[in-house]
Amino acid sequence: MPPRIGEVWCWDAFYTDPDTGAPLPKFVVVLAHAPGGDIVLRLLTSREALRPQTACSHDSVRPGFFIGVVDAASRLNKPTWIDLREFDDVEQARWDRLVRDGILTQLALIEQELLCEALLCAIGAPDTQRQQQNAMYAAREALGCC
Repeated sequence: MPPRIGEVWCWDAFYTDPDTGAPLPKFVVVLAHAPGGDIVLRLLTSREALRPQTACSHDSVRPGFFIGVVDAASRLNKPTWIDLREFDDVEQARWDRLVRDGILTQLALIEQELLCEALLCAIGAPDTQRQQQNAMYAAREALGCC
């Protein structure tokens, strides 16, 4: 079953800590479903690193969309941005395997009004591919965004 647009997922063992070698998670948000079944994702980050706390930034180094604190009662309890740099889409079959194997777990859902703004920002981001843009436009329409 495909994830809903706006869902935030924890992707366990996404990368390795450079100091300790320990596997670490990353958090991703589902932005759209592309034709053919690919899932359009972007990483979340809580590393401010000169990112503005304004909604949309197409900064050439750190493009992002500020979503604030996703869930104060979870591991997403810090100010957070959707990182709008390039990120590969995930095929539905791979997604299903990652969920079945417990590597991907659903954590939260971004509120629709904020999600509509985030999609518009992501559409205009420098690294967003045409197919992803089209899928995000379709997602905005499905959500009833203005």
